[in-house]
Amino acid sequence: MRKEIGVARWLEDRHVSAVRIVRDIDQPVIVGGRPVSFWHELPEHRHGATTDVAIAIRELHTLLPPDFALPDLAPFVRLRERIDASTTVAEEDRAWMRQKVTELETAYAELPPGLPRSVVHGDAWSGNVIRTVNGDVVLLDFERCSIGRIHPLDGGRTACLPAASTAAS
Repeated sequence: MRKEIGVARWLEDRHVSAVRIVRDIDQPVIVGGRPVSFWHELPEHRHGATTDVAIAIRELHTLLPPDFALPDLAPFVRLRERIDASTTVAEEDRAWMRQKVTELETAYAELPPGLPRSVVHGDAWSGNVIRTVNGDVVLLDFERCSIGRIHPLDGGRTACLPAASTAAS
C-alpha cells in the first residue's frame, strides 16, 4: 500500500489528473492489524472510454520516473494460475490460452533492448480510469504501477512494454 500512496503523491505533485490521497494524515494507518488509507472522494463519474484510458496513460508515460523505487513490470504474473483455476472455461480453451501465454512470453523475451523506461500503470483499462461529469479524466488504482519500456509506434503514439526485457539496456 505504501507504493500506491507514494505513486498518488508523486502524480499529484506533477499535476496529473489522478485520484488524490489525503495528505494531512500519515498513511497508511494500521487498524486492527490492517493497513488503511484515506482518499479524497471522487466526484460523480462514469467508467472511462478507451480514448480516456489512452489520454491518462499517455500523460503518465511522459513523466520521468519518481525518486522512489518501483518494481519492473511483470506482465504475466498469475496468468497461468488464473487460467488453471477457471471453472467456467472448457479445458480445450484453457489449453489454447496456455499456449498463447507461452507465445507471448517468448515474444516478450525477444523484444529489442534500448527502449526508454518509464512508469507504467500495469492495469490500464476502462475500470481504472474515470470521466467526471465535468469532463475530467482521472486515473485510479496504482497497485500494479511499475517501470516498463515505452515503445514508439507509427505516428508518434506509444505502447508499453515490460521492463524485464531491458536487461541489455
